[in-house]
Formats: sequence, structure tokens, C-alpha cells
Amino acid sequence: MSRAAITKHRMFYDPSYPAEIEQSPRQVEMVQKYNRDILDGTLSMEEVPCLCGSTEFDLVATYDRNRAYQPIVLCRNCGLMQCQPRHTAETNHWFYSSDYYRDTYKPGGFKVPTKEEFLAQAESRSALRERALRGLDPARIKTVAEIGCANGINLYGFHQMGKEVFGCDLSPAMVEMGQSMGMNLQVGSLETLGDRKFDLIILSHVLEHMRDPVGEIRRILRHLEDEGALYIEVPDARAFFLTALQAAHLYYFTPRTLIHYLAPLGIAPVSESDADQIHFGIVFKRTETPPTSGLAGEYEMLRKLITTVDRRDRLRDVLVRCHLLPLARFIRRMFNR
Repeated sequence: MSRAAITKHRMFYDPSYPAEIEQSPRQVEMVQKYNRDILDGTLSMEEVPCLCGSTEFDLVATYDRNRAYQPIVLCRNCGLMQCQPRHTAETNHWFYSSDYYRDTYKPGGFKVPTKEEFLAQAESRSALRERALRGLDPARIKTVAEIGCANGINLYGFHQMGKEVFGCDLSPAMVEMGQSMGMNLQVGSLETLGDRKFDLIILSHVLEHMRDPVGEIRRILRHLEDEGALYIEVPDARAFFLTALQAAHLYYFTPRTLIHYLAPLGIAPVSESDADQIHFGIVFKRTETPPTSGLAGEYEMLRKLITTVDRRDRLRDVLVRCHLLPLARFIRRMFNR
């Protein structure tokens, strides 16, 4: 399907443009094979309507930060950025169950951390724990669950606080590592929760991967105590740059779009937090009066932001080619005094 592009910089469309992460020769070959398989139909993709029901989109990019082929678009009706077309269920299963996603996501590929690395990383996750508890009474939180918990790195602080924790993840190696740290983790997804309910459920950098985010949250809420809280942390679509774009992310939310699409489920924000200026987190609780503000102006806001970044980066490239970037930065500093 032909769509009008709102960006022009070659980094969004040229597979030969340098990747945003340092890649080994093996990672480069894996991405190139993935692209061949996508483009020749070996791996299938599908078109689906936006969450708002619209099928009218602007094209933002066709290649992600790793140079993997994945068209990313902006809905002209509600302003939700997303992958279109996207992986079919079959391709999605391959994507996460094979070595591809794990081995191309980070420089050096996938590896299970040592115990020492885990403890150091767990200490750095205290900020996420504070965000997840913002607006809540920590003493009332007795049970905590995380869907897509990896090795339980986010749960470990709650475990140390004496909370009863449970986590699930699709990686057996990561689950085994977390189990060795004394936590109750299981391989799998939502089905591993059984009929249990929790005071706090965490989804950290998981919702953007879900094919049916609203439906998944509806199912997750069945496992939340009546007075429980749901903490969701995702990349912020307003922090737009190439590094933020990756084939694994099916949706790119702003606080406004996330609140809007979850409101029909009867939940509303208790608190909202900024995380490193490129992610955000929201604590939700059940309510009888969910927000109904709508999304007027969201498309215009995000479109303007994206095109501004695109023009800035194209100007920077011109200045670099003309060896004028240091002079331009000096002049900018002078004007900003």
C-alpha cells in the first residue's frame, strides 16, 4: 500500500545507512537474511486497522535502528504511531522463539548476566520500583507480578522488601537465572498466573510488543485485586529518533494515547512518571469514571515533532558534509547566552 512519507532523511529508508547499534558481522548477516525473508514473503506480514479503526496512515520509516525492514506509520485519525504492515501471528512466534530477536537486539548479542551483573543491575532498577509505587501505599502492596519479567531484575527489589513476587517470561535461560536468585519465576506468559490475583502487576517495556494491547490488558486485569494497581512503562513516542524505532515495537504510545485506549477498560491514571526522557510510566487503578478527553490534535502534534526532527537531522548532515557543524554549534551557543 502506497503512503505519503512525512520524513525524507535516508536513515529512515536506506538499509545501507549505518545501524544505530554496533553490529557484529553475524548480526549484520542475520538482519540481511531477515530482510530477504520478509521481502520475498518467506516471513509473512499483515495489514490491520489502527486501534481507532482507521486505515489512513502517513509513512514515517521503512527500516528500523538495526536496518531491519519494518514500515512504521502514523495514524492520521488518532496520532498513534505503529508498525504497518506488521508480523502475522506465525511470523511473530518465529521472531520471539528464534535466536533472531535476542541476538540482534543489543551489541554483542544475547547473554544471561552473571550473579554479580544481576545484583548491580537490580540496584539500578530502584528508580523503576519507585515509579511503580508512586501514588500508592507500599505497605498495602503484598503481592507483585510482572509479565515479561526476563530474569526478574525489576522484581528483585520487591523480593528484598519481603513482598511475594511472581514473574513469567518466554526465555528459559533468563527464568532459570532469576529462579537462582530465590524468586518464583515461570516460563510462559499470562497463562502461568492461573487464577491468582495480585496487588501490583508490572508491564515494563512489554505492552509495545503486544499484537492486541487493549485485549491483553483486559485479560491482565482479571488477575488484579479490586484495589490493586497496574504499572505500565513504555517508550515515549514523543522522544522520536532512529534509535527508538525497532521492528519488535508494534505500537509507539504517548501518555495521552495510552490513557485513551485503556480508559474503556475502566482504569485511570493514579500517577505518571518520566523515565530518562525517552520512556514514561503510568500507574493505573480501577475507576467508575474513566477519562474521556479524546485525542484531538494528537496527530498534528506528533507529525510536527517527527518532521522537525527529520529536518534538523538533514540540516546537520549538510553541515557535516560542508565541515560547518563546529561553526554552527559555536554560533548557536553565542545566541543562547
